Amino acid sequence: MLFFWMSTFPFLSAIGLGLAVITKVSPVLFFLYLFVHRRYSILVLATIFIVCITYLSALRYGFLPVLEYPSVFQWLTVQFPMGANSQSLVSKLAAIGNTIRSNDIITGLH
Repeated sequence: MLFFWMSTFPFLSAIGLGLAVITKVSPVLFFLYLFVHRRYSILVLATIFIVCITYLSALRYGFLPVLEYPSVFQWLTVQFPMGANSQSLVSKLAAIGNTIRSNDIITGLH
């Protein structure tokens, strides 16, 4: 969506990039691509979209999940180092589900 609409509808391209970044961290690398190719309008629109969606979710669920995200993400990367088959956060969460420690976490929630 980013490349398809980039020249004709930069607003749609920015929304697509924003949704991708909100869903998964790795599309942030496209910001570097857009910066190198001087597509500043898409960069600004995508950033505004991400900030607005983050703000709306923070209003709904509180600001604590937004503030804790960096520490949780760091904990995940320390506990489960990135390997050749680690393609997404889903694989990280699946790896957590297969550990013995996850049972301790789940029983601690009750």
